[in-house]
Amino acid sequence: MHCFRRLNRIIQSNQIAYAGGCALNGVANARLLRDTPFERVYLQPAASDDGLSVGAALWAWHNVAGGRERFHMHHASWGPEYSEQEIGAAARSVGTPRRQIACEQLPDVVARLLRSGLVVGW
Repeated sequence: MHCFRRLNRIIQSNQIAYAGGCALNGVANARLLRDTPFERVYLQPAASDDGLSVGAALWAWHNVAGGRERFHMHHASWGPEYSEQEIGAAARSVGTPRRQIACEQLPDVVARLLRSGLVVGW
């Protein structure tokens, strides 16, 4: 909180955006809103320091390349999309078992698999 308050003294704003593993700390984020002048917080959803590369790219776009358009992140899925057939073929090619599960059954099935010591790819 000390760093956030100091940052706010340097750049006076009620808004902040940040990323990385620290941005996933729910207790710290609650304190950020409660104990600092920041009122509007944007947490980039990348769950590790890869979120910093998004910020660096946007900074370069606006400050080096002269970009003016605003970027609004509507999802965090930027990789290629694969069909069900391609996913099934990839799993079969390496001998990985695969099955589809109804959404309402997912928490129980995954918990049971993890409890039995298996690895789950979601």
